[in-house]
Amino acid sequence: MPSLLALLLLACGAPTPVPEAEVEVVEEPTAAPKPAEVEPTPAAASTLDVGCPSELVEHFTALVASGCTLTEVEDGLPMIPRVLRNVPFAARGYRFKSTELTTFFTAAKQGCEEPWYKPTGAEFTLPEAEQACVTKLKAHEATLRKKLDVPREVEAYALTQLSGEILSEIERHRGLKKDGDRVMVSQPDGGGWSLNFYSEDQYEGETFESSSIVMCDAKGACEMMFAG
Repeated sequence: MPSLLALLLLACGAPTPVPEAEVEVVEEPTAAPKPAEVEPTPAAASTLDVGCPSELVEHFTALVASGCTLTEVEDGLPMIPRVLRNVPFAARGYRFKSTELTTFFTAAKQGCEEPWYKPTGAEFTLPEAEQACVTKLKAHEATLRKKLDVPREVEAYALTQLSGEILSEIERHRGLKKDGDRVMVSQPDGGGWSLNFYSEDQYEGETFESSSIVMCDAKGACEMMFAG
């Protein structure tokens, strides 16, 4: 029923007020939040741990961290990158098929009171960074073998007898040893090979020389000689 005010206005000829239309408020859709930027995960570093400060393991770990580049040495032996590329396998208990590597890693306990190489045959996968270093070392080994292809029986003998000298050579290949140290390789008349691991040490102004020499005949029979 019209109100009394509306009837009076109508009688006086005044227009009837029209109620205002309700305005529908439309909310704009909220923009979806941008996903947070995720930084790429770097390649996993070396995770080697043999329970003691093995110098061999520390050398390999340092190589991985530095991009796995060895110093170019004129008389570089292929067995040096061969040993280094097998360190992560030895540290995880890999059973080597070659007797010389098994013997070498069992004897090479520098930095540890007891041998750290314990072959278990457990399955494992190398971290990406370690695998990349192994691949690089294998390529470096192949390059050195083209320059100096020492017979395997000579190399095997050196690996089984000279773990300390091999470690010293690893330091030299990493640029950590003085220039006086070197390996002299020769092939005597009548066949055979000679590997002379030569070292110089300074003490109170004097130079002391020493040599560990592997002598092998043409048939592959080897013996050790020490001088100095």
